[in-house]
Amino acid sequence: EEVKEEENIKLESMYASLKDKTEPLRLKLEAKQKDLAPLTKSKADCQNELDLVNTEIEIVEKSTTEAMQKVQDSKEELKETESKLKSLPQEIKSCRLELKELNIELEDNVKNVATLVENEQKLEQVVRDGRSRVEAAKASLAMA
Repeated sequence: EEVKEEENIKLESMYASLKDKTEPLRLKLEAKQKDLAPLTKSKADCQNELDLVNTEIEIVEKSTTEAMQKVQDSKEELKETESKLKSLPQEIKSCRLELKELNIELEDNVKNVATLVENEQKLEQVVRDGRSRVEAAKASLAMA
């Protein structure tokens, strides 16, 4: 314990002797730190500004990439539409030809229906005439 106290006394005397030597250095250090404070703040402000600019750049790059993709998609859609438009006249021509054929078929069917109706009417007359003859024959047989 005594040794420890003696060592503490020696240590304190060393601190005291060094204090005279370190005091000017400490004061210089404090002065330099005061001089450095505005620069440190300026550096922090610049870093914040740089971070903000980098974020804005990222946003612009992302928007540009998205816009470029939309342009590319639109170009592809335009090509597809142009291709469809090129084939459209041929499709219209084909549809008109098919419509003509269907109209001819319809006219033929209308004629066939008219013929069938006429034949039906003739057959109905034949049936009526046949029934009349049968009735007349029954009546003559019934009188005889």
